Amino acid sequence: MFKNHRCQAERTYLDTILSSLPFCFLILISGCNSGEMEKLQNDNRKLKEKNIALEIENTQLKETADYHYKSGIDYLEKNKWKEAKTEFKTVIQKFPLSSLVANSKTGYDKAELNNIAEEKARNLAEANERRAKEAAERLSGTPIDYAIFYAKAKGGGLPIGKRFRIGACLNRDVTCICIKKGSNLDKLECALRKDFDNTEILESFIARPGDWDCGYITASMGGDGHIHIHGFN
Repeated sequence: MFKNHRCQAERTYLDTILSSLPFCFLILISGCNSGEMEKLQNDNRKLKEKNIALEIENTQLKETADYHYKSGIDYLEKNKWKEAKTEFKTVIQKFPLSSLVANSKTGYDKAELNNIAEEKARNLAEANERRAKEAAERLSGTPIDYAIFYAKAKGGGLPIGKRFRIGACLNRDVTCICIKKGSNLDKLECALRKDFDNTEILESFIARPGDWDCGYITASMGGDGHIHIHGFN
């Protein structure tokens, strides 16, 4: 590992020198004879070659069982299971005679188990979120335009029991769905059934002042052929 750090330091030093060479050329070119220019060019070439050699050496230092095993351990500590599996698998496959193979297999198994557990937890959370959304939709209803809802209700095209969320008005005793036209109400359906999920909400709605309220109605077609009102907000 010390050798690896040395290589990195030398590379940084060489990069600094190489990046400054063009600037040096601009300063020195006016006062350089052909021999000096040739020497600078040779030095520049040698530095580039050494930099390439260091890059190759650095790559070779990384291609060791010890390097990949330690990288796998680092990933395990950071809970990066897939990356850890990749590093341990590299030790097992590329360095089958290494003394680190047994520990790499243990590390791989640990990363695999944690990866599976994490995926299961994520899938479970997504499934719970999806079920909660579906449950909320069942309670509040699928949004639908009232004109479409009304046409389907009259034509027998509404599935029994499926809830819909309708933007409309409801009279105070919950017997009629209405549409507001100017200052008047157009009563479109007056054979409703009170079927609120929460009776307190129903009582609160009935107790409000005025003859009607506009908002969102949760309704469904009942098996009795009547529209059932389940909620209002």
